[in-house]
Amino acid sequence: MRGRQTEECTVKTISPGARLWIVSPKNTREFAERLETLLDENGAAISGDALSVRSEVEYEKLAPSLSPEDYVLFFGCADTEDMPVQSERFGMAYGWQGRRGFLRASEAPLARKKERMAFLADVRSRRPEISERELELVEAENRIALFDSIRAAINPIGVVMEQQIIPPPGSADLNALERLQYQVLILDFYQNGLADFLEGS
Repeated sequence: MRGRQTEECTVKTISPGARLWIVSPKNTREFAERLETLLDENGAAISGDALSVRSEVEYEKLAPSLSPEDYVLFFGCADTEDMPVQSERFGMAYGWQGRRGFLRASEAPLARKKERMAFLADVRSRRPEISERELELVEAENRIALFDSIRAAINPIGVVMEQQIIPPPGSADLNALERLQYQVLILDFYQNGLADFLEGS
């Protein structure tokens, strides 16, 4: 049955007074807040006042005053590319170095239909928490992309002119595939990576 409750994550108590700052740009804020909710509602070792989602601008202002005991988790931020990767699959990755960690997703590894279909099959088998509706949105997006590629082959000039007027999906907001990636990513990190991140530093 799809949409069932997420399994809880067991995390030992972290240092007293330590906080977890989740830093996110606007387009992934929704998913940063979902992770915050998972932590807060499921009795993780860090919650309430010790847990906060901030924008990149807010984080830059706060950074000088952060305690060495604090943890920082970045969503999709470019300056985390040098951090060690702990898990990477289907364009989704998370990792950390000390008390600084990251979650990021890219649809580039799923550019071909074969890879996208393999990803959807993996989600269906591993993540019953994800609704069928979310999977159907990605499949519909794939069909539109195929139609657009055919239309571009027939009338390339018309498509170029249209793209100058209408920004491509994913240019600012996340498209359906990217949204699905982040949904799966936060669940994978919450269940399989969070404990090691908080306890291993």
